[in-house]
Amino acid sequence: MRAAREGLPGLAGWLNATTAVALLLYVAGMVLWLWVLSRVPITQAFAFFGLGFVAVPWLAHKWLGDALTPQMLVGGLVIMGGIVLTNWPSR
Repeated sequence: MRAAREGLPGLAGWLNATTAVALLLYVAGMVLWLWVLSRVPITQAFAFFGLGFVAVPWLAHKWLGDALTPQMLVGGLVIMGGIVLTNWPSR
């Protein structure tokens, strides 16, 4: 937004503290994800990866006031059900 507002060309518009913090958080998240993948069975890790599709809309609703539609709620329940099923102990 700053680049568009101030008319900064190319890379100059992206060189700011917000971008640096965002990149740092992204790299930290990727390192954490790789660490988790090296220690947790892949079926469990990717099942919990699906929680992001539930957490993001919920956090957007709480922090940003975005609407939660019935489809989002049903989809969240389906995802949670899938996580429960994939982590259900087998006999």
